[in-house]
Amino acid sequence: MSQTDTAKINTLNKRSENLSKVDVDSSSYLAQEALTLAKEVNFKRGIAAATKNLAICNYVNGKSDIAIKQFIEAIKLFEELKDINELAHCYSQMGIAYYLQYQYDNALKYYDKSSELYKKPPIKKI
Repeated sequence: MSQTDTAKINTLNKRSENLSKVDVDSSSYLAQEALTLAKEVNFKRGIAAATKNLAICNYVNGKSDIAIKQFIEAIKLFEELKDINELAHCYSQMGIAYYLQYQYDNALKYYDKSSELYKKPPIKKI
């Protein structure tokens, strides 16, 4: 895996994240492209970010059930990476997905998990 590969994947993921609220189709396309490339070079952080971005696109498109499965995948990867900030973000977004399914107890559970993680001091990325 070269720095060029990871830089391209990171750029695709950042663009996808930025577009997720304004152009879901483009966001989803970029996230899928990032996911494919990240899997090719086994870039775990890129896979996790792309999966999270796809999950966000899916709940915005009314597919909360798919989004929840994708958030679970992303959470496992971010746990392995020990990325507290991304875990907190996934938990809060998963809370939204559950909220959209009228599963308020689950939504609150994930909002609380997110809140607890956001209270911890951030861990610097290496």
